[in-house]
Amino acid sequence: MKTKHILLLILCVFVLTACPHTIVRKSSNDLVKPTIKLHVTGNPKMLTIKESLGNGRCPPPRSASGCIAVGYRDTAVITFELKTSPDWHFTEFKICAGTKDNQDCDLDEWEMNEFFAADSTASKLIFPDENGEIDLKQLSSSLTKFYLFDFNSEEQNFYYTIEVCKGEMCISTIDPDIENKGRN
Repeated sequence: MKTKHILLLILCVFVLTACPHTIVRKSSNDLVKPTIKLHVTGNPKMLTIKESLGNGRCPPPRSASGCIAVGYRDTAVITFELKTSPDWHFTEFKICAGTKDNQDCDLDEWEMNEFFAADSTASKLIFPDENGEIDLKQLSSSLTKFYLFDFNSEEQNFYYTIEVCKGEMCISTIDPDIENKGRN
């Protein structure tokens, strides 16, 4: 009887190690719609994220602003709103692969096609260039709200820098991260 148990144990170990492990991911195919509200504050002026809505799914550690989580097979339309005097406006958005501490702003072709910015009419779509830069002035010279579409085709983390200007004075901020879980 002891021999039977040993043979059964060996058979179980063989079967478990011989079969490839399969990772099952839950597919939701949702449209994620987070909103990031930014403010110009202080003296000297700083651009801060005062409120970010719809970003609660990223694991710790995260900054106080959280992160934007785009789940497996989801897509995202991220709303950016500048909640400051109308003298300030969005001018540039830069998207980079990786994190704030390990950045790669030289985007591959698929990464350049991963995102585009649009205003509320979506009459013009601005894609990032090979350096990850999206010139928001092409949408409007007084832009205070825009949308960033995230296709989420591959599992990859991104971060962004966003710039606002008032006349010749420009300030920027980096945060929060965008965590794409991919479609495959």
